[in-house]
Amino acid sequence: MRDKKQFVFIMCDTQGANCVGAYGRPELTTPNIDGLAASGIRFDRAYTTCPLCVLARGALFTGCYPANNGARANEMAPQASIHPAGLPWGCKM
Repeated sequence: MRDKKQFVFIMCDTQGANCVGAYGRPELTTPNIDGLAASGIRFDRAYTTCPLCVLARGALFTGCYPANNGARANEMAPQASIHPAGLPWGCKM
């Protein structure tokens, strides 16, 4: 039986590649992220379904476009209807 692959997914809010030493900013001190980038797979091009944080994360974690996963704004209203699993209603996983 093959060993399962393990991965670390790092997602930061409002942190671009220009904020990390491994992506060409040696004057920035980010040794842990630089080490992960050096020893793992580094993605040099990234695309998003939406340039807003909440909507982009929702799309990434559900696999649905923001228009289909229930996310409508960069924040969630306290009275919003939430599926018991923590997902917006109508999102199919």
